[in-house]
Amino acid sequence: MNGLEIVWAIVVINIVYVSLFTLRIIWVMKSQQLLASLLSMMSCASKAAALLAGMPTGVTAGVWS
Repeated sequence: MNGLEIVWAIVVINIVYVSLFTLRIIWVMKSQQLLASLLSMMSCASKAAALLAGMPTGVTAGVWS
């Protein structure tokens, strides 16, 4: 991967992760805990997949919950 591909991958991962995080917060606020917990598992799995693929994900490291 060249530098531009890595930057693009980081941007996409961050957009997806923040979108999932936002949906999870909305569902928790609307008392949809089951949907929020399922979404949490999906977002953690996508983060783990990115880490296993060797993609730098330090930008979202502080968003873990």
